[in-house]
Amino acid sequence: GLNQGQKKALILADNKLALNSGWDDELLSIELSELTQMDFDVSVIGFTADELKDLFIEKEHIEEEDEKYTKKVEAPTYEPSNEKPDIKTLFDDSKTFDLIEKIKNSALPREEKDFLMLAAGRHTVINFQLVADYYAQASTECQELMEASALVIIDFNKAIENGYAVMSEKISDQYSKDYPDEE
Repeated sequence: GLNQGQKKALILADNKLALNSGWDDELLSIELSELTQMDFDVSVIGFTADELKDLFIEKEHIEEEDEKYTKKVEAPTYEPSNEKPDIKTLFDDSKTFDLIEKIKNSALPREEKDFLMLAAGRHTVINFQLVADYYAQASTECQELMEASALVIIDFNKAIENGYAVMSEKISDQYSKDYPDEE
């Protein structure tokens, strides 16, 4: 039964009261701890990681940006089988060609279309286990081209020489700087 002015005043007063309010940190800490024990991700309720740390929430229950990623990096290795798979099973390019079709049908200038169509290849999903199987049974010429394309890396030093492992080297250097006490 409030008129328009009363509704606006109530909304403003409610927001102002919230701004002026405070927390009982001990009670808040207990409530947040109970939420984490229920496997509730407390990072989604508006508190920063630092605020949660200040409230003595156990660290393992706080999902910080830096902790979303592992420090452990292992290069994948594949043991090829004795069977050569059908080349069509090595990849899934359906998303790539759907995107290329959209690009072709767009009203963009030719130069932009060409660029976007080249970039669309990034959406091709490659099954590297099957690539390893194929590589093991391929001709020498095909193997050399697969290595040149970095589909397989047989010689790590050659991959660095060709520029494929430069980013890995830069990441490794940065990791060493960030974590000097770790191997």
